Amino acid sequence: MKKFKGMTLVELLIVLGLMGALVGLTAAISNTSIRSSEFDRVLDATRGEIYAAQSDTIAGTYDSAWGVAFFSNEIVRYKGDDYVSRDPQFDLVTNFSNQVTLTGADEVAFTRPYGVPVTAVDLLLTDGMRHKSVTISSIGTIEIK
Repeated sequence: MKKFKGMTLVELLIVLGLMGALVGLTAAISNTSIRSSEFDRVLDATRGEIYAAQSDTIAGTYDSAWGVAFFSNEIVRYKGDDYVSRDPQFDLVTNFSNQVTLTGADEVAFTRPYGVPVTAVDLLLTDGMRHKSVTISSIGTIEIK
């Protein structure tokens, strides 16, 4: 009697099922990792642009005040006393994916020479799973919770 060396159909289906489960698990983990990475990038960009606008105002860069405008999927650092009257040629735009949303205040403008905001600002960043609040106090301190 001859013995065939190979796999039966049942063994093949088990191996394919396990491989499919591993691929699905890997995809879910990588999607979560990408989403988390984008959230952290947007939080860092938001914090960085606020600090940069405040620093530019204190330093008197281009002899002007600076501010940051917040949109649902975009941040704009601008030169001027407010977004409406800004000088658009100095706009620095940071875009981010639709997975992360930014809500709260429309903008924060800093006043010269001390870099304090015109008004205190509260922002909320969320990606559906995580959220962080960014608060800029009336004396210019920036806090992330």
